[in-house]
Amino acid sequence: RFCSNFGHPFLIETDEFPEECEARCTSMPTCMYFTIYLANGWCQISSRCNEEAESGDRSAVTFAKKVADYSCSSHSPRADCLGGWVAELGKPIRLGGR
Repeated sequence: RFCSNFGHPFLIETDEFPEECEARCTSMPTCMYFTIYLANGWCQISSRCNEEAESGDRSAVTFAKKVADYSCSSHSPRADCLGGWVAELGKPIRLGGR
């Protein structure tokens, strides 16, 4: 599954492997989700995940940046409010379960 977002564009799509994709998303304040495609080293970075869809590549795994402090749960939290990821590699996110 991946963040299809009703067809809206991703912030970035690139041919990076999981560690590079995670590092790039972590360094971007606007990145809140990233999807990696383990089979071919593809990376999609997004600021939102309003809609998930089935991917043609079954190796797709999506991760969500978690907010470190609930007092920071505004629409655009400060960079120091963010920390870690909701899922580990290989464990897809479940929308609505946050």
